[in-house]
Amino acid sequence: MPRKIDINDGNRPRRRINPLTGQSVLISPQRGFKLQGINTVSYSDLPEFSVSCPFCPGNEERTPQELTRVADPFNPFDPAKWLVRGFPNANPLCAIEDGELEEVPDFLKEYRASGVGASEIIVESPFHNNCLSCSSEREITAIFQAMAQRYWDLKRDPRFKWFYAFKNYGPDAGASLPHPHWQNEAWEFVPTLIFERWRRMKEYSASNNGECLFCRLWQEDKKAGRVVFEN
Repeated sequence: MPRKIDINDGNRPRRRINPLTGQSVLISPQRGFKLQGINTVSYSDLPEFSVSCPFCPGNEERTPQELTRVADPFNPFDPAKWLVRGFPNANPLCAIEDGELEEVPDFLKEYRASGVGASEIIVESPFHNNCLSCSSEREITAIFQAMAQRYWDLKRDPRFKWFYAFKNYGPDAGASLPHPHWQNEAWEFVPTLIFERWRRMKEYSASNNGECLFCRLWQEDKKAGRVVFEN
């Protein structure tokens, strides 16, 4: 049986909104549990397979219910043979379902919100010691194929307004498990900085016959000789 994600009202993610700036901050007590097992292993010492790793082939039941899979083309019907797997994060930043909000003074009630969203894991390789730069084109394609599938699936949920993917590699980056993986997040709000950039680009485009602000900034940097590298 796949691993169950244990979230109750006491550790449910929530969002707090700064009354002065409107900026949102996500608070997820559930994430604190993962710090107890933070990865400190040197990546040069990793084996190809670890019996204790929930992300390694054969340990699929130790992760939450699978959401996406790119099968090994040479063994498409073997459940332990895959290129990429995706499933909900067992220590999510957001909760897919709403719940009770914490009690706060009346004045602050309008500055709190539920931490509804999707937090997911994409295991990029069946190999415990895989390195992205050493992966083949087919293997890298499989990673983005899985992420794209999850993006389009989450996009159909009307609650979500923002999607992003990131990867922490190694203990210095905060990876709690050494097995290489990505994380997907879908939120019901757009971060303030991202929204402000989008608003400014939209205003610029409307005032300049549809011109892209990013393209214009790049042209100005190139014209002024501020390009460090170009390919």
